Amino acid sequence: LIPKKAGDKIFAGGKQSGHAIELEIISDVNQSYLTQLWNNDAFQKEESELNALTNKIRNYFTIIILCIAVISAVYWFYHDSSKVLDVVTAILIISCPCALGLSSPFILGHMMRIFGNKKFYVKNTSTVERMERITDVVFDKTGTITESDEAQVKYEGKELTDYQKQLVKALIRNSNHPLSRTLYKKMEVDDHLPIHNYEEIVGKGQQGEVDGHRVKVGSRTFVNTVFNENTLNQSQVFIAIDDEVFGKFVYTNRYRRGLNDLLKELNDYQLHVLSGDNDSEKRYLETVFPANAKLIFNQSPSDKLEYIKQLELEGKKVLMLGDGLNDAGALKQSTVGISISEDINSFSPSCDGILDAKSFEAIPNFLKLSKTTMKFVKIAFFISFMYNIVGLSFAVTGYLQPVVAAILMPISSKNGI
Repeated sequence: LIPKKAGDKIFAGGKQSGHAIELEIISDVNQSYLTQLWNNDAFQKEESELNALTNKIRNYFTIIILCIAVISAVYWFYHDSSKVLDVVTAILIISCPCALGLSSPFILGHMMRIFGNKKFYVKNTSTVERMERITDVVFDKTGTITESDEAQVKYEGKELTDYQKQLVKALIRNSNHPLSRTLYKKMEVDDHLPIHNYEEIVGKGQQGEVDGHRVKVGSRTFVNTVFNENTLNQSQVFIAIDDEVFGKFVYTNRYRRGLNDLLKELNDYQLHVLSGDNDSEKRYLETVFPANAKLIFNQSPSDKLEYIKQLELEGKKVLMLGDGLNDAGALKQSTVGISISEDINSFSPSCDGILDAKSFEAIPNFLKLSKTTMKFVKIAFFISFMYNIVGLSFAVTGYLQPVVAAILMPISSKNGI
């Protein structure tokens, strides 16, 4: 159970436990940007290629084996009819579709367990398979390569009274944006004030009537102020109460530990940064990311989705690393979408995997393990085919007794062949 108090935001799909409650709809689902994203074709992912191949082979396997058995029976009927029963029986026993069907699920499932032990939780085995083909890695910025909880927040502007701070905190408690979550945790005032007409505008900010006052929190253009632009390695959130701009909260971002080493280990991939924030940190990021990395700012959720779609139209296989609902469309459009999570109680968008932020620097290792996993799958497939070919060759020629075939078949399955 997750306790809620008056004014908290509740997502559709939750189940209420307790006495009656009164809810106010603050976002029209049919018109919301999230619904537009989730209705996109990106949310209909194709079937695993490996599973499709395995299913196709298994569909023809039985027919091929029966044909071999019939042809062998006819041959031995005219050459030595006493061997017909032994040959046909040996063929039907030694042929093992289980060897093909069990090899990939066993190996991929075992790798999923290893990933889970390292706090990387993938949706299914096809996610591990797709990770092996990745060519491009796309990062969101805020909350993904930065540590939201560790950001330093400083206020600049007209001094806010405790009551005005309460107005701001009551408003931002409804948002899951990393900057809003960070500010909410930093403000040590009460937030139990009534809110009406709440609205969150993606990529701009949020506004509403708090205890009878109109409060706006967001970008410089959103509150319509002439404050100076951001300085290097900073993000800003502006505050306006009753159409009066009071000041701004300046965030000095702290990038995740191990980011530099992580980027060096990803030198075989084309790197991208897609951020909904402005380009105030572009110069700093250019010193961190390799020279050929593409850094793009002021991206809406739809812009991110379309950018990744364009990459895939060019034949690229994209790994998207994001945080929050703004990245939902991009996460689903990408070949593999991973949500970075610092707080397990935060709402996670639909994605292929959830990675604990503490394991962020292990991303290159997960990609390497996926490649190793697929090599083992290919080796297992090769051994499976060789087992069936060699076994059938002995059975067809009459050199394999049915009892020996009965022993070899379960042994092959138990060893994942």
